[in-house]
Amino acid sequence: MAIAAVGNLTEITEFSLNSSNKLLFVPANRQWHLLSMFVKYVSTSTAGNRQVDIILYDTLGNPTARYAAGAVQIASRTQYFHFAPSHPQETGYLPNATNGTMLRQISDSLWLTAGMAIRIWDSAAIAATADDMSVTLLVDERSA
Repeated sequence: MAIAAVGNLTEITEFSLNSSNKLLFVPANRQWHLLSMFVKYVSTSTAGNRQVDIILYDTLGNPTARYAAGAVQIASRTQYFHFAPSHPQETGYLPNATNGTMLRQISDSLWLTAGMAIRIWDSAAIAATADDMSVTLLVDERSA
């Protein structure tokens, strides 16, 4: 996980290959106001419909919110998913069927405190250790 900050605006990235299951924790003594989540998902040729889901967890590991992409991703595709407060609830990819983008809305008041987590993953787990998923979070990071 990499972190790049400008003022309170912080970019959190997770680009490790061969993984469609990302779990990011809010660091100690920090809090995040989640502004957007961008996911690039490159699926292998393994057949199956991938479902990109985002789950927020409290500090005890209990789910507190779930956001799901409005359509599945098939094998051998690169798709993009952008979750942000101002987006519509798209149920299909924007133009360019091969490399389209899915827009999904999230709450504009998502604050996470130290020890809380965000999981971005293919909940269908079609090729979890072969597909590539890169994640970029944009957060307003503050001291707790």
